[in-house]
Amino acid sequence: MERLDVLSSVVTRDYIGITADEIVAEVMKQATPGAVIALHDGGGPREQIVIAVERLIPLLRRQGYRFLTIDEVRAVDEPSVSR
Repeated sequence: MERLDVLSSVVTRDYIGITADEIVAEVMKQATPGAVIALHDGGGPREQIVIAVERLIPLLRRQGYRFLTIDEVRAVDEPSVSR
């Protein structure tokens, strides 16, 4: 399997223990078409992140955003690779 590095374009700072409202505000401020949103699952309590995601998905969908896996993104926009 080839290695694939994926970088995020929306950084929420959720890992410092901010509230769900703050996470939602950061995502909504930074979201753009094609954005990759970084949310963390580890290193401490995750309740606020879960609450934020439950709010973000419908909010972003109402604005016309879709959610894709990395494999789905690659199938749509396969980068040219020189070897």
